[in-house]
Amino acid sequence: TGGAKGIGLAIAHHLAADGACIALLGRDDPAALQCAAAGLGAEHTVADVTDPAALQAAIAHFSPCDILVNNAGTAVSRPFLKHTAVTACQAVLPGMRQRGSGRIVNIASTAGLKGYHRLCDRIARPDG
Repeated sequence: TGGAKGIGLAIAHHLAADGACIALLGRDDPAALQCAAAGLGAEHTVADVTDPAALQAAIAHFSPCDILVNNAGTAVSRPFLKHTAVTACQAVLPGMRQRGSGRIVNIASTAGLKGYHRLCDRIARPDG
């Protein structure tokens, strides 16, 4: 996820150089993904990671998946059990378990090192 630019695209290039077959997922316009995919010989699709149904459908299109790099970020503050951040993991994990192998790499901002109560509310309201 988040493979159309920046860190996600750099990771895709490194994996491709090591012989991995790449599938890029991003929320940006399809032309950006096509440009990114062209340099990698990769498949590509557009989906927003905050839309669980769209994300599940996109990942199902690319299955089986041996390596998932969760690179797309969202700035939604909610209790963990109500969060959609694990949707991509949930989509690929059954196949990985069935095959007996797979890797999931989760990329996080510094907010991944320490939880901040209602972080998005404070960003939206600096006085908060």
